[in-house]
Amino acid sequence: MKRAAALITVLAAMLVVVAAASAHHVPTTGTQIRLLDTGATPTTFSANTPFFVRHGWTCLPEEKSNCLDGKSEFRLYIDGQRMRSALDLELNLPCPVGVTPENECSSRLNVTDVWGGLPAGAHALRGEWWLNGQLNTVREATIDFVG
Repeated sequence: MKRAAALITVLAAMLVVVAAASAHHVPTTGTQIRLLDTGATPTTFSANTPFFVRHGWTCLPEEKSNCLDGKSEFRLYIDGQRMRSALDLELNLPCPVGVTPENECSSRLNVTDVWGGLPAGAHALRGEWWLNGQLNTVREATIDFVG
């Protein structure tokens, strides 16, 4: 009985470690729609098909405070309605080659998962990148959802 209790304790501790290690990974459904690079934004997409939008900030070591600032975020609007998003904050990421320290970059991403997709028709997507409470970048796209 003591051995079983010890095993359960060890397994529970392992689950806590695994959960903590993956706590900042936001699961997604479907295909990613990108707004920042307008060349990568589709003009058409299948109606009623799941998709997600993940955008935000990647910070070099000297910019880490930008990624930790709660007022730095990405906001997604679909047809004028602000969508809810989940925060995906990662610290101690590998940096681009030549940046030191090498593993002290970070990212602050907002992820919106549109599980049921959108009905057929043209839909307006607007992405807003906010840095420390100031609007920094806006991208808009109208996508024709077909099918």
